[in-house]
Amino acid sequence: MLNRVETWSKFLLAKTSADSLAVFRILFGLLMFAYILLYLLTGRLQGKYLEPKFLFPFFPAQALPDHSALFALFISMAVAALFVGLGLFYRISALFFCLSITYVFLLDRSQYLNHTYLICLISLLLTVVEADSVYSLDNLLWRRKERLIPRWNLLIMRIQLFIVYLYGGIWKLNPDWLSGEPQRTWLLHKAAYPLIGPIISQEWFVCVVTFGGILVDFSLPFLLISRPTFLFGVAMAIFFHITNSVLFKIGVFPWLMLATISLFPPANWPVTVSNKLAVWLKNPSIALPSKTSPAVTTELSLRSGGACLSLLFFHLYVIGQLLIPLRHFAYPGNVDWTEEGYYFSWRMMLHHKDARLEIYRTDPETGEVSIVNQQEWLTKRQMKVMKTQPDMVHQFCRWLADLEEGKTGKRPRMTVKLMASLNGHPFRELIDPNVDLGSEPFTLNHKAWIIN
Repeated sequence: MLNRVETWSKFLLAKTSADSLAVFRILFGLLMFAYILLYLLTGRLQGKYLEPKFLFPFFPAQALPDHSALFALFISMAVAALFVGLGLFYRISALFFCLSITYVFLLDRSQYLNHTYLICLISLLLTVVEADSVYSLDNLLWRRKERLIPRWNLLIMRIQLFIVYLYGGIWKLNPDWLSGEPQRTWLLHKAAYPLIGPIISQEWFVCVVTFGGILVDFSLPFLLISRPTFLFGVAMAIFFHITNSVLFKIGVFPWLMLATISLFPPANWPVTVSNKLAVWLKNPSIALPSKTSPAVTTELSLRSGGACLSLLFFHLYVIGQLLIPLRHFAYPGNVDWTEEGYYFSWRMMLHHKDARLEIYRTDPETGEVSIVNQQEWLTKRQMKVMKTQPDMVHQFCRWLADLEEGKTGKRPRMTVKLMASLNGHPFRELIDPNVDLGSEPFTLNHKAWIIN
């Protein structure tokens, strides 16, 4: 047993080329720089975080910044992302970007997207791995020699991507997806698209999306990691992610996933490619120097504190990422209906909810009932998302009750009528209309007022 542990540890700590990880660092940094700039230049920052009078933070005690501070934070994030790509003041830049993008991610549940969660995780890993070992300005500034990295640095990035793809495929193995929902509903909404609309709204295309999505999620990471099938995997990835970008408008996610392709070939692939280009173009100057020969060396020290911490982080992170998406099994009912355990689980594009929500405020002294004007406090996107997620309805009701109690000294009773339909199924109640949500405590436990 000890020999197996030692062999596995040596495998993880063995030195390998940093080239592929550095290429991904460059692509990620430049992509995030453009992503943040779009928020600043297109008004997304104002529309999503500055105009709403109320946000839905993941943690009720999370501090909300004023407008000028948030604007300054986004500018700083853009600079940090650029520095990450350039490998300039890398550790500080990567840490700042990780903390700031995670803070913004946690500000409002209505803006939750799986790709933003993935960005947070990748930025966390980039603060730990040695992605600035090559192709970085820090090496030029501090006159550092380009160096090899422990194999686990690259392996942990690959494992993270395997987890995203495989859980995405596993969760598609449910009755609704296999029967063509919600993808049929979404594609029918796009029937008016010029040229492609009449094609994508047909039933055969629904079947292609249904079973093609499962096939891609389960096979793509394996195709990319294998040398004989790598190019086929690249072609599949390009077609899949570009198609998703065109059909579903899912922001930066397709481009991020295309950038991750750089992590799958052998670690020294940039050197190999540059050497082949140098021969083909008859220009030796474009060839990149090889860092070592052979590509992997096994010099290491298992007894060093740094090695032990690295191994501990690697295993705890991987175990955590494997277990977190399973936490919805701790709650009763269908997670796509109750939304309990939905976040951070890679349940991508699995459900479509139509919902109708009315919120009632009852005066505790007179018994007078009034309907809350949600538009007074929330944006259209916030209202659209909130009415499908019971925990957000609860959060908003508690906030309104706190606000009125602070103004009048009286805490109103907050009840709701929420009717919802999941993936085309009949409408039914999602929240118990008799429960005072304004008085229900915040808890991670199952909410008995959610009707399964």
